[in-house]
Amino acid sequence: MTHARSDKDTHENKKLLTALTDSITSPAKAVYVLCLIRKALENEQTPSRYTHLLFYCNWVLHSRIDRTKSIRRLLEDIVVRHNPDDFLTFRSFNAELLAFLKSRNLPTNLVSVRKDNYLFLNLLIEECIESPLRFTIDAVKHELKLLKSGVETKGHLYSLCFRAGPVVNE
Repeated sequence: MTHARSDKDTHENKKLLTALTDSITSPAKAVYVLCLIRKALENEQTPSRYTHLLFYCNWVLHSRIDRTKSIRRLLEDIVVRHNPDDFLTFRSFNAELLAFLKSRNLPTNLVSVRKDNYLFLNLLIEECIESPLRFTIDAVKHELKLLKSGVETKGHLYSLCFRAGPVVNE
């Protein structure tokens, strides 16, 4: 059984290596990389080390997300402490992506090369735009969306749209 797991890890790494070696210049390529990472994380024994990374890997695949337990602290920072910095800078996502790539001896340019990271994050955002996060904190329902702003603010081309109170089901 361990041997089969090693073979699977090797196969996943080869696919990831190929995907990471190609230029990631479209949302489709970014989603493909995140899908491969998601598969690898699902097969790992310790996926809890990568809660933010897994969350974003899931977010690009759904039209809305209502299972947000894994990033509760991040969402509480936004709602309770009015501090969206980690969310807007993708700090935890980048840290976990870097750790994941290093743990598999894969290229780290998506995080370590500024222009590659900037492009990758903007492609990720393109896929998450208008896919709301719905969550409850202290019995109050909230909804959060990323919106394309077209105006760069602090290095970001997007903003948060935040609504607290009754969330209408779509």
